[in-house]
Amino acid sequence: MLTLGVASALDRELNEELEFHREMRLRRSRERGLSVAEAEDETRRRMGNLLLAKEEMREARMVRWLASSLQDLRHGLVLLRRDPEWSGTRDYTGRLGREVSGNLVLAVDRVRLLVNEGART
Repeated sequence: MLTLGVASALDRELNEELEFHREMRLRRSRERGLSVAEAEDETRRRMGNLLLAKEEMREARMVRWLASSLQDLRHGLVLLRRDPEWSGTRDYTGRLGREVSGNLVLAVDRVRLLVNEGART
C-alpha cells in the first residue's frame, strides 16, 4: 500500500513538472508571435512523446528499486549472520529510507534531462 502511495506521488510530481515545462514552452512560443495552434505544435515537437518518456521513467525507477532492494537484502543477510538480534533490521531500515529518497532524485533528474534534450532540438 505504501509503495502505491509513493508511486502515485512520484507520478503526480512527474506530471506537474512536465506540465510546467510544457506551459513555459507554450508561453515562450506565444511571446515570439506564434498562434496558439502553432505554439502547441512546436511544443509537442520539441518535447517529444511525453507518454513514452513517463513510461521510460517508471521502468527505470522500478529497475533501480529492484536492484537496490536485492543489494540491500544481501547486505542485510550478511549483517544478520554477524549479529542476528539487531544489525540486520537496523541497517536495512535505514538503507530503505535512503533508497526512497534516491528514487525521487532519479525521477526529477530524468525529467530535467528529457526537458533539456527537448530544448536542444
